[in-house]
Amino acid sequence: MGQPERRELLFDSSLLDTPSVSGGWWLRPQQRQSYTGVSYLPGDIQPGHLYVQPSALSWGRGYDKDRESLQRVKQRGARAVVLDAIPAEVPEGLSVYLAPDTSLALAQLGQAARALASHPLVCVTGTVGKSTTKRGLAILLARCGRTHESQRNFNHYHGVTLTLADTPKDTEFSVLEFSSDLPRYTLPKALIAAPDVAVITEIQYDHTDCYPTLEAIADQKSLLFRGLKPEGTAVLNRDSPYFARMHAAARSYGAARVLTFGCSPLADVALQDCSRQRSGWQVRARCLDQSLTYTLPLPGRHDVRNSLAMLAGVVALGQDPNRCLAAFSALQPLPRHCALEHLAVQGGEVRLIDDSFSSNPASLRAALETLALQAEGSPGRRLLVLGAIDELGERSDALHASLADLILLHRIDRVYAYGSHTRHTCAALPDHLVALHTTEARELTQVLMADLQPDDWLVLKFSRHSRLGELLGQALRTGATTQA
Repeated sequence: MGQPERRELLFDSSLLDTPSVSGGWWLRPQQRQSYTGVSYLPGDIQPGHLYVQPSALSWGRGYDKDRESLQRVKQRGARAVVLDAIPAEVPEGLSVYLAPDTSLALAQLGQAARALASHPLVCVTGTVGKSTTKRGLAILLARCGRTHESQRNFNHYHGVTLTLADTPKDTEFSVLEFSSDLPRYTLPKALIAAPDVAVITEIQYDHTDCYPTLEAIADQKSLLFRGLKPEGTAVLNRDSPYFARMHAAARSYGAARVLTFGCSPLADVALQDCSRQRSGWQVRARCLDQSLTYTLPLPGRHDVRNSLAMLAGVVALGQDPNRCLAAFSALQPLPRHCALEHLAVQGGEVRLIDDSFSSNPASLRAALETLALQAEGSPGRRLLVLGAIDELGERSDALHASLADLILLHRIDRVYAYGSHTRHTCAALPDHLVALHTTEARELTQVLMADLQPDDWLVLKFSRHSRLGELLGQALRTGATTQA
């Protein structure tokens, strides 16, 4: 995606002297400052930034592993830093604001920036499709005005509050990705974000350690509607089995309007027809009272549904979708979201579908459906590297076993399984389909690299945090097995 253009933020240093940010003070007297951005990851610091430093005290365990010295923060170009402890020394020219809790300070900055903003804001959530829908909606809205969006997967509590604080002054639309990973954070995030439009893409099993049923997941996602502005709009998937439940939640939480998308003819933005093209889809959709046709250069059928959600978001903001249709041609798969690659091997090439950003049963289905579409008529083998899915709680064993049905349905020839929980998947598969089950990333990498043949189709499906991603990714793209 590259570094976004930096502009002046909605607030300057004087905001930290108001009750909006409570309990802090400037350690070093300084003149009024403006900022070009806000960051909490050292690698994201750009010239002119306000840097909020995480700590175990304020953010919890693990957040202080990337702590940066103030000298390095200054060298990276930060103009000021927010800390929760008095530093031993401060580089010349770096302003320091002391806050009792830097996590709370970031949230307060985000909430204050949201209050200062006069432009509409969209939040996109859902078990699957939220990253692609968020990115696509931002690209479409850029045809209508200056658009600010979440970077990377900043859909968690600190990511949402950072994105709000990091909003440029001249923004005309904001599009935020919104997760429901930990129960205690969903509602506070929704109230801080205060969206004008809230989109839910789809409800599927994920984070079942926290939400054991699909009804519980739908209810948790629907908490986003609690934050809607008084005239806010909820955008729902009309095809979802939980549509009625989410519709009732939206109305009870005060949504002034509900717009729908999907294949159902009852949807406000409804699919009329789609046909596969060489590099994507030709889509015809009814958008309220008009028929629209556009080319969607994304590989999966699930991307067609996501594009309907994007159009519904445009309509919810009162924008003319005709202004945005040409922008669909600029959409590309996000990195490690069903991204297609061609990799050279001895004697030919392997076609790779890299969907290793995150994993849950629904996204595995989408990846295998994409494989079926792309490999149709191809003589090559269909190979799957399957990593264990995290955060499934008591349902983990049963859900991993259920993945075998998807694998058989999509005629996978060989499965390379990684992680302890995938033993349940392997146990439910015929022995001849299981090439390997291991908990060692190096072993899987070595076996797979030795087994690859020209014309194979290879799907990678595991979490981006997996050790396997680093080893296997390097091996596939260099053609040599990486040593651990």
